[in-house]
Amino acid sequence: MELYPNYIDSSTTNSPGEIKFFNKLKGIKYSKNILFHSLDVRDHISNFMGEIDFLMIVPEKGILTIEIKSHKRIEFNKETGFWKLGNDNPERRGPFKQARDNRISLREKLIGNYPVLKGILFWDLVIFSEVKIENQYEWNKWEYMDSRDFQLNDEDFLKKIESTLEIAFEKNKEKLP
Repeated sequence: MELYPNYIDSSTTNSPGEIKFFNKLKGIKYSKNILFHSLDVRDHISNFMGEIDFLMIVPEKGILTIEIKSHKRIEFNKETGFWKLGNDNPERRGPFKQARDNRISLREKLIGNYPVLKGILFWDLVIFSEVKIENQYEWNKWEYMDSRDFQLNDEDFLKKIESTLEIAFEKNKEKLP
């Protein structure tokens, strides 16, 4: 796997989950995937600017934006729709909307500049690195991973990430150009 940059600086990366994720994948040599860390997203659809924690290009499958949440406590209130991540204030825009908005913003920008990419699948994945998430939310299990997935060996961990694109393709192939 190609990594850009090919290191992660723990003095400038505040997220232990991002470091954990990067370290889990950095030793995989056989993969043709390309992984970018910390990409700014200009012309964001809902914010002045966004940031994609990781962007993975999976040849012949698609492009995956990955949002890492490393809070030790995560709560979602189904009645109000508010998320509480660690000690942060509750907010309606949770990690799934954050990941989706980043993905849509990136896709619109890239397709605007490179129309040939229109047929490429773009999808998003949320990873909760420090907690177990029970399937009680509004999202499918294949759209997120949690602390249990870090128990997988590196290759199976990568396969699970790639399966997000495979499942998203199967569920959306009629909608793709």
